Amino acid sequence: MRNRPIHVHTGNYLTFSSSIFTNFVCSGLFVCILSLGSTFGQSVPDSTTKKQSTFSSRAQQAIRSVAENSRRKYEDETVAFGQQRTLDRIEKEIQAAKLFIKSELDTNSVSAEIEKARLCFNVVRGGTSIEKGEISTHRNLTVSSAILTQLLRDMRARKSHIDKMTERMVGHRYQLDSLSTDSLLYTLSADSATVMAYMNKLMISNLSIKPIDSLIDKTISNLQTIQSGLDPLVFELDLALEGLESEKEQLSKRLLARELPNLWESAGLNTVSQVIRFSYAKEAMVLQFYLANYSGRFLILLVALLISTVFLYSLRSRYREGRPVEGPPESTRVLSVPLPASVLIVISFLQFIFIDPPFIISILFWSFSILSLAVIFRGYISRYWMRFWLTMAVLFLIVCLDNMLLQASIAERWLMLALSGAGMLYTGQILRGNQLETLKEKYIVYAIRFFVLSEFFALIFNILGRYNLAKTLMVSGYVGLIIAILFLWAVRMIDEALRLANSVYKSPDRKLFYVNFDRLGNRAPALLYVLLCLGWLILVGRNYFEFKQIISPFNLYITESRSIGDYEFTIRDLLLFIGIGGSAVLLSRLVSFFATDPGIQTSDHPGGAASIAANWLLLIRILIITAGILLAFAASGIALDRLTIIIGALGVGIGLGLQNLVTNLVSGLIIAFERPVSVGDQVEVNGKFGTMKSIGFRSSVISLADGASMIVPNGDLLSQHLINWTMGKNKRRQVIKVGVAYGSDLATVKNVLLASIAGNENIMSRPQPTVLTKEFATNAIDFEVVFWVRNMDQSGVVQDQVINRIDLLFRQNGIVIPFTHQDINVTMQQPNEKK
Repeated sequence: MRNRPIHVHTGNYLTFSSSIFTNFVCSGLFVCILSLGSTFGQSVPDSTTKKQSTFSSRAQQAIRSVAENSRRKYEDETVAFGQQRTLDRIEKEIQAAKLFIKSELDTNSVSAEIEKARLCFNVVRGGTSIEKGEISTHRNLTVSSAILTQLLRDMRARKSHIDKMTERMVGHRYQLDSLSTDSLLYTLSADSATVMAYMNKLMISNLSIKPIDSLIDKTISNLQTIQSGLDPLVFELDLALEGLESEKEQLSKRLLARELPNLWESAGLNTVSQVIRFSYAKEAMVLQFYLANYSGRFLILLVALLISTVFLYSLRSRYREGRPVEGPPESTRVLSVPLPASVLIVISFLQFIFIDPPFIISILFWSFSILSLAVIFRGYISRYWMRFWLTMAVLFLIVCLDNMLLQASIAERWLMLALSGAGMLYTGQILRGNQLETLKEKYIVYAIRFFVLSEFFALIFNILGRYNLAKTLMVSGYVGLIIAILFLWAVRMIDEALRLANSVYKSPDRKLFYVNFDRLGNRAPALLYVLLCLGWLILVGRNYFEFKQIISPFNLYITESRSIGDYEFTIRDLLLFIGIGGSAVLLSRLVSFFATDPGIQTSDHPGGAASIAANWLLLIRILIITAGILLAFAASGIALDRLTIIIGALGVGIGLGLQNLVTNLVSGLIIAFERPVSVGDQVEVNGKFGTMKSIGFRSSVISLADGASMIVPNGDLLSQHLINWTMGKNKRRQVIKVGVAYGSDLATVKNVLLASIAGNENIMSRPQPTVLTKEFATNAIDFEVVFWVRNMDQSGVVQDQVINRIDLLFRQNGIVIPFTHQDINVTMQQPNEKK
C-alpha cells in the first residue's frame, strides 16, 4: 500500500481555510449591504424597525451556522491528518522491523554457535577433571584456561548481542501496539463517503500489521529460547574458569610436592596414544580460536615483513650499484640473505604484539626464525658452531612438541630425561671447550650457562617425580637459550643494515620513504637491548605460573573501576589513553626527526619527490596526532562527547590570549595546503636570504647563508613580503654595472661585454643576455650587462667569473675603466707679493 504524502493533507487544509475565509467575507458583505441600505433611507416607523431587528438576528444566526460548519470541517481535517500520520508511522515501523529481522537476525547460526561452544566446553571440562591414571598438569590447565577464556568472551559478546536484539524487537512490538491503540485512529467523520474511504485504509493497515506482529512474536520467542540456553552456558563457563584458576593456584602451591613415583618405579599413567589424541583436540581448538580472533595482527606481521624485505633488497641493489670505499664488505649477511634476515628481525620484535599466545603459535614463530638463522649461518660461521646451532635447534623443536602434550605418561618422562641430559651434557662440553673465543656474539655464553643450570634441575626433579616443575624447567632452559641467540643475531642484523644504509644513503631516498639514516646512526640504540632483555624475561617467564601470580596484583590494580563524580574509569584506561596519545606524538616527532635532513641539501629540481614529501610532512604529522587522539578516546572508553569540554576550554583560552598561537597554527595549515613555500626552497625574508629547512606546527626554520638558523612564526611568514626564488625554477636575473672612459668606442665595448659572458655554462641563453648603455655619468659612460643564471646558488660564482673576464678583455682591447679622482693645486705666495 502506497501511503499518501503528508503534504496532500496540508494542501487540503489550506484550501479548506481559504473556503472558510471566503464564506465569512461573503456573509459580512451581505450584512454590510443591508446595513448601508437602511442608512440611506428615511426615518421609518417602529414596525419597520422591528422588521429590521428580526432580519439582523437571522443574519447573525446565518453567520454562526457558517462558523460552526467551518469549525466542524477543520476538526474533521485535523483528525484525518492525524490518522494519516499515525498510519504512516505504523508502516515505517513495520518496514523497520522487517529489515532488522531480515538483515541482523540469524537465530539458526546463533543456535549452532552456542551448540558448538557447548561441545568445546564439554571437551575442556572432561579433560580437566582428574581421573584414575591422570595428574593435573600446568600445560593442561593453561590450555584449558585459554579455551574457556575465549569461549566465555565469545558467549558474553553473543549474549550482549542477543539481549540488544531482544530489546529492540520488544521495542518494535511496543511501538506497533502503541500506534495501533491510538484513539485518534477510531474517530470517525460525519461524512459517510469519508468514513468508507478511511475504513478501507484501516483494513489494509490491519492486514499489514498482522503478519509482522506474528513474526515479531515468533522472533522474540526464538530469542528468549536462545537466551534460556545461553545464560546457563555463560554462568557455567564463568564458574569453570574460576575453578581452573583456583586449581592452578593450588598446583602452584604444591610445586615442590611429589606428584608421581620415582622415574624407575611404575605409575599408572595414560598411554602415549591417549595423551596425543587428547592434546591434539585441545591444541587444535585453541589454535582455531586464536587465529579467528587475531587475524588482523597476523596481517600486520606480514605487512611489516614485506616492508622489511623490500628495504633490504633495495639496500643490496643500491650497494651493488656503487659500493663506497669505506663501506662494509659485500659478504655481509644482511646483503647476502635479505629475506631470512628480514624474517628474523620482524618476528623477533613483532611477536610481542600477540598477547599471551598459545604455545603452538610461538612454536610457529620460533621455527621460522630458527630456519632463517640457519640460512644466515650457512657459510658464515665455523662448522663447529653451525653443528652446535643445528643440534640445539633440533632438540629445541623436540622439546616444544613434548610441551604440547597436556598429560603425563611414562614414555614422556623418559623422553624428558633424555632431552635434559643430552642438552646439559652437550652444552657443558661446549663451555669446557676452547671454541668460546670464536663466538661472534659473546653474550651467548650467559644463555648457555642458564640453560645448563635449568636442565640440571629439570633432570633431578623429573627423576624424583616432580613432573610439572621438571617440565617447566626443561622448557624454560631451551626457550631461554634459543631466544637469546635469536635476539642477539636480530640486533646484529639491524646493526649491519644501519651501517650499510649510512654508507649508501647519504641523503633521504624515495625507495626508503625518505628516512634520514644520519639521524638513525650506524648501530642499534642501547634501548633496543634493554627491550630485548625484557622480552626475553617475558618469554621465559610465561612458562611459570608464578610469573602470572606476580603480575596478577598489578593487573587487578589497574583494572579496578574508580569514579570521580559520575565518571567511571580504570587506571588501565588512563594508561591506555596516555600511551596511545603519547605514542602518536612520539611517532609524529620521529617522522619529523628521521625524514628531515640536519643539513640543507638543495636540489636543482624544485618540486621533486623529496621536496613534495617534506612539504606534506606537516599534514602527515597532524594526521598522526589527530588519529592518535581519536583512537586514544575510543580505546580507553572515554566518550567522544567529552571533547566538547576540551573544545570549550580551548575556546576560552583562545579568547584570553592564544590568538597568536592559533594564527600560527592555521598559517601552518595554509602553508601545507597552498604551498607558497616548501622545504628546500630558496627564500628571502626581510632582506635575509636562506633556505627553508623545515615547516612546523607553529613556526618554520630558515637556514641563512651565514650558517645561522632563523625561526620565523608561520603567521609572520605569510604576512610579511616573502620572496621565493625557487618558484621561479631557481633561476635569477643578474645585473653587472660597468663604466668606460669618455672617447671609448661604444660598439667595441658592447662586443667585449657580450664576449665576457659568452660560453659560460651557468648563464642561460634564453632569455638572451643583453648589454645596455645606461647614461653619461660624471666620469664615465655607464653600461649594464644583464643575464640570467641557471641556479641562483651559483650567482656569486658567475658574477665573479664575469667581472674577471670583463677586466681581462678590457685590458686586452685597451678599454679604460675610469675612476673618480681630484686634482689639488697649491699656490704659494711670496711675502713681497703679499704686501
